[in-house]
Amino acid sequence: MRLVQRLEELLSDVRLAVRQLISARGFTLVAALTLALGIGVNSAIFSLADAALMRPLPFGEAERLVMLWERTPTSPKTGVSPLNMRDWNLQSRSFEGIAFVQRGMGGGPLLTAPDGSIETAERQSTSANFFDVLKVVPIAGRTFKPEDEGPSPRLVLLGEAVWRRRFSSDPSIVGRLVRLNGQPYTVVGVVADSVQFSRPAEIWTLSGQFPDIPTLRAARAFEVIARRKPGVPIEAAQAELNVIADRLAHAYPEANKGTGVILEPVRAGIVGSDLATTSMFLLGVVGFVLLLCCANVANLLLARAAARTREIAVRSALGAARGRIIRQLLTESLVLAVLGGMLGIGVGAAILRAAPALIPPGLLPAAVTPAFDARVVLFGLAAALAVGVMFGVIPAWQATGGSLTGVMASESRSSTSTSRRFRSLLV
Repeated sequence: MRLVQRLEELLSDVRLAVRQLISARGFTLVAALTLALGIGVNSAIFSLADAALMRPLPFGEAERLVMLWERTPTSPKTGVSPLNMRDWNLQSRSFEGIAFVQRGMGGGPLLTAPDGSIETAERQSTSANFFDVLKVVPIAGRTFKPEDEGPSPRLVLLGEAVWRRRFSSDPSIVGRLVRLNGQPYTVVGVVADSVQFSRPAEIWTLSGQFPDIPTLRAARAFEVIARRKPGVPIEAAQAELNVIADRLAHAYPEANKGTGVILEPVRAGIVGSDLATTSMFLLGVVGFVLLLCCANVANLLLARAAARTREIAVRSALGAARGRIIRQLLTESLVLAVLGGMLGIGVGAAILRAAPALIPPGLLPAAVTPAFDARVVLFGLAAALAVGVMFGVIPAWQATGGSLTGVMASESRSSTSTSRRFRSLLV
């Protein structure tokens, strides 16, 4: 019975709060739009921080993935030589596999099978085990296999968007020929668009085999990904690679003298310290924007409460306890916050929709894609409830703290003075 009574009181408070906000349309509109701005901007930046720092990467057992870099006398962190990577793969015992993706392949004309039309597609070239190391499950067909490698393999993996847009999601495209730069390539499979690494790609081809020549030993143009064996800590894998790097430096001094290996978790390798720091900094900045919005709304509530002192005094005179009145005023704040939060989620969605056109290409890694999803909605709603309490409690407490006799006599100077001091503090 007590629970039912509480629910009935809550519904009554909500209905009364809605009526009060409707009766003060100007106040409600200004306060809701102020909150919508703060919550909307925070939701958009949260989406960026979430993609960069928290959202699970689209790879199987990503916690075991690491990125490998070389350190040379002239560069503290650079790409990897394909021949050095080959030797790491052969000599190490800490990894299930080491793979690479080659940067700077550019786009090639993709000739679609149905109508012969041509479009440019972003392409990356990888080792045959790249998708196996990432544990990527294809949508259709298969990914590359080690036996696919040859002097000049003509195989291609399609991204989901290209597959849907140019081939109408036809699963029979697997095994058929398409043309890249006028050359025929056999489609082996289709992978999800979420399978992105540091740079965007719509199609993937095989790099092929590398001849053992000195110039390739010094050509550090590959991003390397590795999967640690279960139970192998990063420190042990790093120590093993240090030994192998020293061995290669003695065997190939012309290319590898003074060269070392850097190993880091895959998220840190893709995102980088600069983007991680920038994301947290921006989240802090927009957090202060939200606090400013809260302060403005709290001031509006204080002003509104000052105009309602006689109403509150009458409720007290009729027997309403102070806690009951505070709960009603807090309910109004929460209803207002939910309204602002809903509008703010819409603002955040609009910002994220416009973001691809506003963010310069290449500024964000391909794996970091801010998106409007359930996590952003939950963040917006949580922020709305939090700020509802933040800007609602103290104004409600201030509004109910005056002397009943003084308020009824319109002499509530102490209450007015207290409210003025709190507004000054907010400013």
